[in-house]
Amino acid sequence: MIPRILKTNAFRLAILYAAFFGASVLALLSYLYWDTVRHMDHTVANDISTEMGFLQHRAELFGIDDLADEIARRSAPSGTTDHLYLLSAPDGHIVAGNLPGWPDIETLEDGMVHFSLRQEWEHEDEQRRREPHPVQGVVASLLGGGKLLVGRDTHERQEIQENTLRTMAGAMGAMLVVALVVGGTLSRGVLHRLETVNLAIRGIMEGNLKRRLPLDGSGDEVDRLLTSLNAMLERIDRLMEGMRNVTDNVAHDLRTPLSRMRSRMELGLMEVHDANELRSILDETVTDLEGVIATFNALLAIAQAESGAGGPKVTIDLNALVEDVGELYGALAEEEGVDFEVKEDPGLTLQGNRHLLAQALGNLLDNAIKYTPSGGQVRLGAWSRGGKIVLQVSDSGPGIPTIDRERVLDRFTRLDASRTTPGNGLGLSMVRAAALWHGAKLELSDTHPGQPQPGLTVTLVFSGPDKS
Repeated sequence: MIPRILKTNAFRLAILYAAFFGASVLALLSYLYWDTVRHMDHTVANDISTEMGFLQHRAELFGIDDLADEIARRSAPSGTTDHLYLLSAPDGHIVAGNLPGWPDIETLEDGMVHFSLRQEWEHEDEQRRREPHPVQGVVASLLGGGKLLVGRDTHERQEIQENTLRTMAGAMGAMLVVALVVGGTLSRGVLHRLETVNLAIRGIMEGNLKRRLPLDGSGDEVDRLLTSLNAMLERIDRLMEGMRNVTDNVAHDLRTPLSRMRSRMELGLMEVHDANELRSILDETVTDLEGVIATFNALLAIAQAESGAGGPKVTIDLNALVEDVGELYGALAEEEGVDFEVKEDPGLTLQGNRHLLAQALGNLLDNAIKYTPSGGQVRLGAWSRGGKIVLQVSDSGPGIPTIDRERVLDRFTRLDASRTTPGNGLGLSMVRAAALWHGAKLELSDTHPGQPQPGLTVTLVFSGPDKS
């Protein structure tokens, strides 16, 4: 389990963020540490220089004996223990001070001197009492040949610096531990979630297309991704279901005309016929073949429209299209005794495919006229509303029950279960494919709600431009 956690992106991101944050904090603390040490060094150097200047000035005014008394006073045991002094005569012997003798001095670049002082210090730890203490100071020559050393024991400052460094190191270590714990915890959660998703995916791969990827309801980016994947799976499931239905319906719809053609041709081969009878058999066979070809052409047109094929969009004169389609189906409506009317706003244009729209309107009008009884009404309309184009076909026929309105848009769906009514069940599928290609909204509703013959109104709503 641990190696898997170490390989997760959540763990790596946690470590990466911890490293970045740690580096930033380390840089900040390092700067603060450097600035603090620099300030402490500067303060000590200023104090030493100021005191040295004061003592030199006093020696010039009152002589070396007075200076020795002052140093003796300042070096008294009751004084500050970190202040160190040493005054020597011109011959080198010690006159005053709290140092046993002149130490081995190392001169720094800024004129300060540095040396270590070994003696018994006051400390609870015996080992710490014997540790050498670092000293920083200044050495100056006096008038008359004497020398004066003024210094500060910087041991406490050094301890502060060391404690600060240890605190920084401890904080960085604690931060690393917290990062590891947080990264491990996050990784365990991610692994558990991914394992659940993988289990669902394996079930789907085994053929259970009804299964969906589990969501935890957090609404995070993973949930949104899984929601999109579930929508994709839903779409795939519908397509697979549609393919199965298409296969079944194609077999059912083609079996009858193919059987008729085979029977006719076998009958023509088995019996002797004159030329007129043979021509009649061929004419009927050609009619059946045309129906089969029309079915396959409709399937191909639907597939092309649903796949996005169909050529580039061009500007369509909707008024001309509606008038052409209305003129063609107006004659058919007159033959069937159906009142047919066309209403349109002037100057309508649309970016799209004229052939697809003509097929869609033709299928809608063909169905409307076919299912509307003699004396009924069929209306074809086109207008603009709120920056959108609306195409609408309505009739006064039996309509479609609300529960079946989604189903009738599928291929080969026919509400006539006996399939005795002419047609192949692809008309509304073609309309939906055309709407999908144009990005239009397809709506089915009652023309006369609540009436025995509610009729059907099919509305296509397109985005603008709506007028030329």
